[in-house]
Amino acid sequence: NLILQMNEAVYGGGLYIPPGSTRVIMNNTVVDSNIADISGGGVYNNASWVFRVYDSVFRENDALMKDGGGVYIETSSAIGVSDQQQRVVLSNLTFERNTATAGAGGALYRSGNGSSIGVHDSLVSQNKAKTGGGFYLVNGSSSLTNTNFTSNYATTTGGAVVLSGSEMMSSSWCLLDSNDATLSGGGVYIASGSTLEGRNTLYSDNIARFDCSSGGNGGGGAMYMEDETVVSSSMDRYWNNRASQGNGGGLYVSGESAWSCSSCVLQNNTAYYHGGGIYTASWKVDLVDGSVIRDNIAQTGDGGGFYSASQKNMSISGITFDSNHAMEQRGGGVALEYPVDVMMNNLILQMNEAVYGGGLYIPPGSTRVIMNNTVVDSNIADISGG
Repeated sequence: NLILQMNEAVYGGGLYIPPGSTRVIMNNTVVDSNIADISGGGVYNNASWVFRVYDSVFRENDALMKDGGGVYIETSSAIGVSDQQQRVVLSNLTFERNTATAGAGGALYRSGNGSSIGVHDSLVSQNKAKTGGGFYLVNGSSSLTNTNFTSNYATTTGGAVVLSGSEMMSSSWCLLDSNDATLSGGGVYIASGSTLEGRNTLYSDNIARFDCSSGGNGGGGAMYMEDETVVSSSMDRYWNNRASQGNGGGLYVSGESAWSCSSCVLQNNTAYYHGGGIYTASWKVDLVDGSVIRDNIAQTGDGGGFYSASQKNMSISGITFDSNHAMEQRGGGVALEYPVDVMMNNLILQMNEAVYGGGLYIPPGSTRVIMNNTVVDSNIADISGG
């Protein structure tokens, strides 16, 4: 039942917890309008073994030079604590309007040293940072359940969340809505070496503003995956996300990454260039068990639903591509950039539209394209290949 407000320090504007602290538990605490000149605007936890916060509010705290506008956690790698796997627990918290303008993690920065953090039943809203507008999680494992990220903003990458280093995150029953990144990953940005396992998570109305006209590739309205990342999910939904000047309205999957999803829906996502639903440079993209890609738009590029820039052979199975549009180019449902061997099984391509290849566009030089048990129905091409 504490109130920590309008305090200022170099580290930990409201509260500094020193190394070696064995157990810190906070209940019903308000941490409001504190300032840290470097990190931990509200709280700086410097490697305590156990850190648990319940039913508390972190509001309008600011880390001026570096990381963790609301909370900065440097997790100890020490062993021998009986509840080692649940040392950091954040439950029923509100993170609101915290900032780390020059650094990472507007609401929360956590460096893991291989340890675990659990975040449950919480709200992360209107926070701002250079990267990771809501959370920045690095080199640990994290479990997020029933937690909402709304209207967070990053001036570079990861409007809501950034996973970095060897971070392993699981999310279930979470919402990422109306988050914004000036570059890539409007909802989530996953850096090389990190993994995400999701279930029943909704990504909606997130936006990535990377401008491909100035060179390079970027976007991923809901999610951006760097090389060598892994995402597996079940029953996740990607709705109304945008890559306003880039690729991958829903998702951007870089080469040598792996993204798989069971019973997922990608709907009403928009990319200015390629891949209204998904842009992938990787051949390891797998949607199975009734996944649907519907009503997505590539405004000026190829692949209204799905665009592949992979130069390796690939397979696409068990997906419905329905009512997607490549408004000015090729492949309303699916577009392939390179002439690779492709195996397609149990697809439905229906009511998609493009200038060339309303349902599917296969580029010149493709040596082997095999389609089994596939329905191609009611697609439209403005010129050729309905």
